[in-house]
Amino acid sequence: MLRRPQQLVRAKPAEVGEPLFPRHLRWLLGLTAAALAMGLAAARWVEPDRRGFGTHERMGLAPCTFRIVFNRPCPSCGMTTAWARAARGQLGRALRANAGGALLAVAAILAVPWLAVSAALGRWALRPPPGHWIAIGTSLAGIVVLTQWLVGLTSGSG
Repeated sequence: MLRRPQQLVRAKPAEVGEPLFPRHLRWLLGLTAAALAMGLAAARWVEPDRRGFGTHERMGLAPCTFRIVFNRPCPSCGMTTAWARAARGQLGRALRANAGGALLAVAAILAVPWLAVSAALGRWALRPPPGHWIAIGTSLAGIVVLTQWLVGLTSGSG
């Protein structure tokens, strides 16, 4: 016997001034926006390395162990440089440093105001995040990072 799908139960509409998101979700959105904004501020603050990698060393971090041991770039080599270039609006140079990192930096630049406004309003600003597009975008960035890394390994750059 076939069963009919249950009807979706609609939540009652929020009263004027009543937030749609619970308080903890609003805090999470706000903290995420703040964390991304701080990452972008740090990227803007640090001077990008002209080599296209190693910018993180200017922030007091250790050199890349993978590069030291294998004399080849790791998948994330150039990512801090890409963020530093993207934070300055130098997208072409950011893409050359680390294309996946550049895509993630642009996504962060777009996400900060959207997340902050959504947290403040208590509902999604403009529209809710389409989950499948987030998954596709994240996968695409990962594929770009790995492809650029593999091309760098095979081309002998390092």
